[in-house]
Amino acid sequence: MTGTKTDGDKDLKEKLQALSLKFAATAGRRVAEIETAARRIIEAKEGCNISKVMDETAFLAHRLAGSAASFGFPSLGGTAAALEKLLNSIKSATAVSNEQARLIKALIGDLGKNLNKEKPSPPASLSPSPAAIANAEAETEKQRLVFLIEDDKDMAADMAAQLGHFGYEARVFHSAEGVIEALIKTLPAAVIANVTLPEGELAGIELLANIRDATPSPPPTIAISTRDDLPARLAAVRAGARGYYSKPVDVARLSEALDAETEEEEAEPYRVLIVDDDESMAELYAMFLQSSGIATKTVTKPLDVMGPLAEYHPDLLLMDINMPDCNGIELASVIRQKEDYVRIPIVFLTSETNQNHRILAMQTGADDFLQKPVPPELLLSSVQSRIERSRFFDSMITRDSMTGLINHSKIKEILGVEINRAARQGAPLSFAMIDLDKFKSINDACGHWAGDMVIKALALVLRQRLRKPDVVGRYGGEEFSVILPDTGSGSAAAVLDEIREGFSLIKHQVKGNGIQATFSCGIAAAEPGDSVETLTIKADEALYKAKQTGRNRVVLAGD
Repeated sequence: MTGTKTDGDKDLKEKLQALSLKFAATAGRRVAEIETAARRIIEAKEGCNISKVMDETAFLAHRLAGSAASFGFPSLGGTAAALEKLLNSIKSATAVSNEQARLIKALIGDLGKNLNKEKPSPPASLSPSPAAIANAEAETEKQRLVFLIEDDKDMAADMAAQLGHFGYEARVFHSAEGVIEALIKTLPAAVIANVTLPEGELAGIELLANIRDATPSPPPTIAISTRDDLPARLAAVRAGARGYYSKPVDVARLSEALDAETEEEEAEPYRVLIVDDDESMAELYAMFLQSSGIATKTVTKPLDVMGPLAEYHPDLLLMDINMPDCNGIELASVIRQKEDYVRIPIVFLTSETNQNHRILAMQTGADDFLQKPVPPELLLSSVQSRIERSRFFDSMITRDSMTGLINHSKIKEILGVEINRAARQGAPLSFAMIDLDKFKSINDACGHWAGDMVIKALALVLRQRLRKPDVVGRYGGEEFSVILPDTGSGSAAAVLDEIREGFSLIKHQVKGNGIQATFSCGIAAAEPGDSVETLTIKADEALYKAKQTGRNRVVLAGD
C-alpha cells in the first residue's frame, strides 16, 4: 500500500489550509471593494438613485459573509452579514440618513479591524467515509478463482468449462485431499463441493466445515449433490454453506449465486454539479465531497450551467442562492422546465435567513436549503441521502424487473449522451443489437419459464464479460443492446463474438436436460452526424443480416 487513511486525512487538511490561505489573500481586496461601494452610497446626494449601488454593495457583503465564515473568519463574516442586513433594510431610500451613514461607516471599520485581527484557520474537515477508504485501498479486482471439489471427473470438467463461460476459473479437486493446504496458499473467491466424496457419504460437507474452522476469513462455500433430502441440506447449513444445488447443476443459477456472494457491486460514484459564482466556495464544497468519494464539477457562471448539466449528467445540483445575472431560485426554475431535469435533486446554499426565500426555493422544487457556513457532515449527509433516494427511484423506473438491466428508453437516453460525447471528443463508439435465435422454439418446446431462464442467463453473461464502462440493456423481449464507448466496431465484434461462442456452449438445465441456445448480433460504429435513430437502424440492419445468413454470428454494419 502506498497510502493510508492517515495520509488521506493529512492531505485533506493541507488542501483545506491552502484554501483558507488563498481566501485570506483575497479578503483584503473584497473588503476594499465593499468600502468603495459603501462610500458611493454615503456620499450620494439627495434625489440620486442609489438602489443599484445599494444592491451591488449588499451583494458584495453577502458573498463575504458566506465565504468568510466558511474559511475560518467568523467575526469578519458576521460583520459582513450585519452590513448586508442593514443595506437591505434601507435600499429603497433615495439617500441614507446621517444615522444610517454612521452605522455603515462603523460596520466598514469593523470589517477592516476583523480582517486584521483574525488569523486564517482551515475549515472543519471530514473524515473519509468507509466506502471511500475501501475504494482507495482496493489494489486489485476481486479474483474470479473458485475451487471445485467433484469426484466425477467428467462432471467436474464440464462444470469447470461452464463456469468459464460465466467468467470464473475453476481449480478442480477430485477428493478432499489437499484442498485445505491449497486454500491456505491461495484464497479463492468461493469453494464448491460435492456432498459425497471418496472419503465418505458426507465428506464434502465435512470439508466445508473444516474450511470454515481452518481459516480466519473463510471464502463463501456452496454444496452440490444428487441428494435432495433435508438431512443433507441441514448438514450443509450447519457446515456454513451459503447455498445448496441439486445435480444436474444449473450453472447459470450457480454463477449468479457466486456473483452475489463474492462481488460487492461497485456503484458508480455519485456526481454533483456545484453552481456558485464564488470560485473559492465552489472549490471548498468540491473538496469536502471529493474527500468522501463523490465526483464533482463546478460552474462559476450561472448562465453557463446548461452545457455542463447535459454533459456531466449529475445526480444532484448544489447551488448558491445569491448569484449575479441569475439567482439560484430563477436558475432552478429554468432547469425544472426541461423534462430531463424534473427529478434531479437540488440543494440550495445561502448565508441569508430570509424565510420567504426559503419558501420560494421550496416552491421551485428545492430538496434542501442549507445555511452557510455549512458543517461538512451536514453537507455530506444532505447530498448522499438525496442522491441515494433519487437513484433508487430512478432504478425502479429504468430497470427491467426480470434481468436487472436498464430498459429500452434508458438505453436510448444513454446512447444519445454517448453519441454526443464521442462526437465532441473524436472518440470511437459502437452500438450492438443482440437477439436470441429461435427463441419461440425454446418457449414452445420447454415452456416460457425455460425461455425466461435463457434470457436471464444471457443478461448475466453480458454483465460479467463486458467492461464496466459498457452499457447493457434489455431492448425488449429476447432482444438486448450494448453500448461500447471508446471502442471501434472491429474490437466490439471480437469481444461480442467471444461472448457469443461461450454462450452457445452453456447448458441450461430444463427438467434434468441441458438445452443450449445461441444469439445473433449486429454492430454499428457511430459516424459524424449519427443520431440515436440512425445508429440503431444500422445496428438493427446488421442484426437482420446475421439472422438471414445463418444465425449464431456477429455482423458489422456495412459488411
